[in-house]
Amino acid sequence: MNLIFKRSCKQGVLLAAVLGAFTMTVMPTVDAAGNAQNDKRLDVVQERIQRSQSTVSTSVGGYTYSERSHHHHSGSYIGLEIGSIINPYRNAPELKLADQVVTITNSTYAKEGVLGIFRDHGKYGVLGINGEVLIPAQYKDLETGLYGNFKYKDGKATKYMDKNGKEISTAEDIERSKMENAELAKVKAELAQYQTTYPSDEYEYFQDTNKKYGFKNKAGEVVIEPQFKDIITYFSSDRAFVKNKEGKIVAIDGNGQEVFTPPSKDVSPFDDNGLAEYRRKVSGFNFGSLLGFIGGGTFSGHGWGYNGYGWGYNGYGVGGFTYDGVKRGYMNTSGDIVIDSKNDAVWPMTRFGTIVKNQGKTGFMNRDGQYIIQPNNYETGEIDQYNGLLVVKNKDLDKTGIFSIDNGQQVVPFVYDDITFAGTKRMVATLENTKYLVDMETGEAVFTTVKDDMIDGFGTDVYTWVHKGHSKYRIIDMDGNILFTDDANVFSDVKTFTNGHSAVKVNGKWGVVDMNGNWVVQPVYDNIETL
Repeated sequence: MNLIFKRSCKQGVLLAAVLGAFTMTVMPTVDAAGNAQNDKRLDVVQERIQRSQSTVSTSVGGYTYSERSHHHHSGSYIGLEIGSIINPYRNAPELKLADQVVTITNSTYAKEGVLGIFRDHGKYGVLGINGEVLIPAQYKDLETGLYGNFKYKDGKATKYMDKNGKEISTAEDIERSKMENAELAKVKAELAQYQTTYPSDEYEYFQDTNKKYGFKNKAGEVVIEPQFKDIITYFSSDRAFVKNKEGKIVAIDGNGQEVFTPPSKDVSPFDDNGLAEYRRKVSGFNFGSLLGFIGGGTFSGHGWGYNGYGWGYNGYGVGGFTYDGVKRGYMNTSGDIVIDSKNDAVWPMTRFGTIVKNQGKTGFMNRDGQYIIQPNNYETGEIDQYNGLLVVKNKDLDKTGIFSIDNGQQVVPFVYDDITFAGTKRMVATLENTKYLVDMETGEAVFTTVKDDMIDGFGTDVYTWVHKGHSKYRIIDMDGNILFTDDANVFSDVKTFTNGHSAVKVNGKWGVVDMNGNWVVQPVYDNIETL
């Protein structure tokens, strides 16, 4: 399959795409809204799939498999051009930096020769890259720490150790090693060029003997005298929410001056681009707001989680984007309501904006509160915040397409039965009985299978699984080459590839295979999480 590309002088290199893997006898036109016109029945007249394969039989630990490699799917070509998808490699420094941070985080353990954490008989240990046990299963809980280290509980105390189980005396040692990491220091230096920073970003609150709250700077100097009854949020975008002398929640600036009163008592900190979420009539657990602290985000608000880059796939921001039932709105640093909580539903904010539903119609608003995807009888699907793309289903047509959430342009028409993202460089399109894995750079369908098969996401790796439910597992690379097939059909579950390895379940036990399906760790453990 081939998607036809265009160049745009205004937006740089753009991708033009229509997801199909065939030549059509009837070429539908596309109207201004991106809807396919004329004959909506897409007739396949030619599908060219060239395959070359070699079969190698391997036997490891009593399990024998036939490995199939180098399956090349050249796909077919389609004569339909529709719009443009934003180039995922356009100039967006903050995204490139986020990419680098994710790479550093995920590759550190592999560089240190660590494969993952395993559980055996209710205790946790650490496996080496070749499957050897580095730390025996002796800990009731074990988590990743910073930059190749691990943390565990010793009674009520949290302690740290290296990959060989050697204790690291203090958390300060870990922080020092972090600062000495030249690769990370370079990223942080580059990142500082693109962020607006304020002295108040580093303010820490304190309480005096009269139980009044104020703020100090990093040097421990009092910069805002203790005068507040409570601190509601930390400083971000030179704003913090506090409870003033009268017990009223207000926003203050870095000088401690009151700026405005928020429309609700239930507020979140401002994000780095100057929007804060407020909520009304919230009952129960606010799952949506907690998302901001997942994936490295902390109370300091400078993590790589939901507020900055979205969630899923280790911070790349590709995957589900669902409404959680919270009645939320958004305000700017002046206190102006940008998106009103009185709408029927407002999704969590992204760096592009958010989905808004009102009076039965769904659209997408930018961060200024303007609709860039006009409300319609839509149902939203997955979001790719890295490339700025949103899957949208037109419920009137019962067909799915894609919009750019950067400029609101529809870049894939409402032609397909389903579309999902398989990472920042691949997407999966389903039409009738066929499922296609599409290269978002070239537009080529690099892999084709039946619609009932699942093509898992690539995440931060270049390998993934194709399977039917919990059976018939295959490993493919990003070019669609089949590297391994579980011909014996003994795999009952698998996990996402990391650093060329995936945890695999056989007969209720977990092991690890490499990208060619070779056993690195035999399936003998209760659980394994590769790092």
